[in-house]
Amino acid sequence: MQHKTLQRSTALFFSFVVLASATAAKAELPKPGTWKIANSLKASTYLDSSYEYNFDIPPPSTDVVGTPQNKFRAYDRGSNQFLINQATIGLSSTDDNVLFDARFGFGPQISFLNTNPEGTTEDAFKNIRRAFVGYQSHGFAFRFGKMDANFGLERIDAVDNWNYSRSLVFATSQPIYHTGLAVSYEHESGFGGELTVANGDNRNYDNNKKKAVMAKFTYEKKDYAASLGYMTTQETAGRQYFNVNVKWLPVTNLWVGLDGNFIHGRDEILQINGISSVRQAAKRFGAALYAQYQYMTGHTLSLRGEWLRDSDGAITLTNARNNLYSYTLTNRCMITSNLSMWIEGRIDQATTQLFSDQGNNPTRKIQPTALLGLTFNI
Repeated sequence: MQHKTLQRSTALFFSFVVLASATAAKAELPKPGTWKIANSLKASTYLDSSYEYNFDIPPPSTDVVGTPQNKFRAYDRGSNQFLINQATIGLSSTDDNVLFDARFGFGPQISFLNTNPEGTTEDAFKNIRRAFVGYQSHGFAFRFGKMDANFGLERIDAVDNWNYSRSLVFATSQPIYHTGLAVSYEHESGFGGELTVANGDNRNYDNNKKKAVMAKFTYEKKDYAASLGYMTTQETAGRQYFNVNVKWLPVTNLWVGLDGNFIHGRDEILQINGISSVRQAAKRFGAALYAQYQYMTGHTLSLRGEWLRDSDGAITLTNARNNLYSYTLTNRCMITSNLSMWIEGRIDQATTQLFSDQGNNPTRKIQPTALLGLTFNI
C-alpha cells in the first residue's frame, strides 16, 4: 500500500514540477540591479517565503501548538502553511582591504539559528543573522564575528543553494555557523585553506573552556572545486566532523556535486521511555549527490539524492539503527536577477516507521512534500 502511495506521490510531484517549469520558462531575465550607497558600501536585503504541503498530513508539533510539522528538515518544517521564513536587511563593504558585513533579520529561520542545542533562544543575538569585520591582503583574509560555516556544499540561505530545501546532511550533521575568528588563504593556483577558532558549533556563547577548531583545504578552478574539512568541538563531551565535497562542470550548463559527511561524538542526546541519556559513541554517516542543469537563461533544474545512516538512533530518537533516504527535484526560475521562484517536490524515506499519522503514531515510512517558494535578494 505504501509502495503505491509512493508511486502516486512521485508522479504527482514530478508532473507538478515539469508543468510549472514549462509555464515559468516564458519569463525573461532583466539586467541586474544594485543598492550602492557610497563608494563600496552596499545595502542588502533578503526575503524568503514559501508554502509547503505534506501529503501525509503530519500531526501538530509539540513546539508550535496546532501546527503540523515535517520531520528531519532544517528550515522547511511547517506543513500547509504560508510562511515568511526570513526577512533581513544589512550593510556590507569591501573597501580597499577592509571587510565588513552586518545583516539583521526576523522570522523562524533567524530564531532557529539563534537557538542553542539545549533549546534556549539566545536573546542578545536573536535578530543577528550575520555580523563580522575583517581585513584582506595578498591572498589572506581575517574575519572576526558571527559567520556562516564554510563546510559542506550547502549554505543557510536558499538563494545560495541548488535546491530550496536543505539536505538531511546539512540539517543533522554539519556546523551551520561560527562565532569566532577565521583566517583563510587563496593562492592564484587555485589551492587554499581556512582555519577557524569558534565558540563551538552553531553557538553564539561557549558552554565550556575549550574552543571549537575547524580546518579546511580547498582547490578551485573554473569548472571544478573540491574541499576537505575537519572540525572538533568540546560541547558536553566532544564531537568531530569530517567532510569532503566536490563540484564539477563536465559539460556546458551541467553541474554535478558530491557532499559526504561523518560525525562522531558523545553529546548525542537520546530519549527512551521519557528518560534522556547521553550516547557514548553516537555516529552518523551521510552523503548527497547533486545535479543541476541550466536549460535556458535564468532557469535551472536540480536533482538531489541522499542517504543518511543514524547508527545509534540519535537523530531519530530511537534505540535502533536507521537509514534515511531523500529524493528532491527543484526548478528555479529567476523571474528577475533578484527575484526567484522555486518549485520543489521531495520524498523522504526511512527503513523503519518514523513518520507519524494524525494520531501521532509512527506508522509511515515516507514523507512526500511539495513546495512553492519565493526569494528576493539584493
